[in-house]
Amino acid sequence: MKQIYLLILFFVSGSLFAQNLDYENVIPAETTKPRSFEAYLVQLAWLNTPENRVVEAEKEVATLERKKEKFNWFEQAGASMNVNPTNNVTVVGETEYFLPGINYGVSLNIGGLLTGGLDRKIADQNIKIADANINQQKLLIRSQVSKAYQKYKLANQILKSRYDAEEDLAAAYTIVSELFKKNRAEVDDYTSASSAYFAAVEQRQAAEADIEFAIIEMEELIGVEWEIASRMEKVYGE
Repeated sequence: MKQIYLLILFFVSGSLFAQNLDYENVIPAETTKPRSFEAYLVQLAWLNTPENRVVEAEKEVATLERKKEKFNWFEQAGASMNVNPTNNVTVVGETEYFLPGINYGVSLNIGGLLTGGLDRKIADQNIKIADANINQQKLLIRSQVSKAYQKYKLANQILKSRYDAEEDLAAAYTIVSELFKKNRAEVDDYTSASSAYFAAVEQRQAAEADIEFAIIEMEELIGVEWEIASRMEKVYGE
């Protein structure tokens, strides 16, 4: 029974580890509607990042090089014909004909023929390398955008809590100030309330700045103004 359990565990774990990532789904195609607002941002970043065009161009160059290798064998063979004047005379009937000497030649580049297969294999490997670079770039873009978007959302949550804390401390500061004016609160109470309130104001301002920094980072990645891109949040219900 134990052996059967281990065998089942082996096949299950093997199937889990053998799963391959479909890179076509890492970033939605331009003609495909993303499944979420975050995926939409990833799509924007992929379309608007110049470095992505570089890896795509490298793939195109590798593909063209592979096509070129298909016809390189024509360059390994050649034919030649030389016409040389001679004094050879042929008489047909009563007419004499001077026939030139004609030399025919065929050349083969043996080295080129032998290395042609290797060149094609190298071209195939270059295509694989270009594909790998594109896939790596897709993972990098998705990671960068997802991290930046989560940072933006966290900054918004922190700002909300800062506003709530500032509002509560503002109310407490107002009450203590009124009591202090009426000599019904001690100086320490007033100083403590004042310090807490203004500290909350500074924290709220810092949280606002964090949001601005997060927006700047997002705009750098997606290539468009956040004000424009964020309109799509409503489309995805976020």
